Amino acid sequence: MDKKLTILVDVDDTLISNHFVPVVNDFLHTHFTEDDFNDVWIDRVVFPNDAERDKFLDYYISVDSYKKVKPKPNAVRVLKGLSKKHNVFLLTNGCHPVRTLEMGRQYTDKWEYLLKNFSFISPENIIFAVKKDMFVADMIIEDRVDNMTGPYKHKLLLTCFHNKNIADETLKKLGITRVDNWQEIKKYVENLF
Repeated sequence: MDKKLTILVDVDDTLISNHFVPVVNDFLHTHFTEDDFNDVWIDRVVFPNDAERDKFLDYYISVDSYKKVKPKPNAVRVLKGLSKKHNVFLLTNGCHPVRTLEMGRQYTDKWEYLLKNFSFISPENIIFAVKKDMFVADMIIEDRVDNMTGPYKHKLLLTCFHNKNIADETLKKLGITRVDNWQEIKKYVENLF
């Protein structure tokens, strides 16, 4: 292979399972799974009342929301292989839009989780940013269409609970390719060369 790609990889709901659902379950003593939702903003669905949501968010910012999270199936193996051949960066948001200035613990917890579970990614290649479209790369791997507006030649949308109902026609108009798992991501990249 004569060309190294620069690949941006989202973390939440792309590289790892959803970190919000276990915290909701701990707070409410429930047993929700990702499949119980179709909206990325789970707290708005579970807590439609602002006062209830505020109580939950007080709890959320006080706990390690990454302690029960697991990497998506095959994500570690595929990403490790990609990182040996390409320039891979983890590009992740770490804040909740309602509590942006109170998210210090979530950044720290996510940072420690990534260093532990993806130790083959250099800390210099882990980027926290709310606006992802300011980064230039050959490829982005994401779970949210609204994070794929930047100058990316290849846009891979990993299917998850909140994007599974986006029509293929919509994705095609946006130049986005849907992938259902990390094996498909591996195959897509391999087929480029």
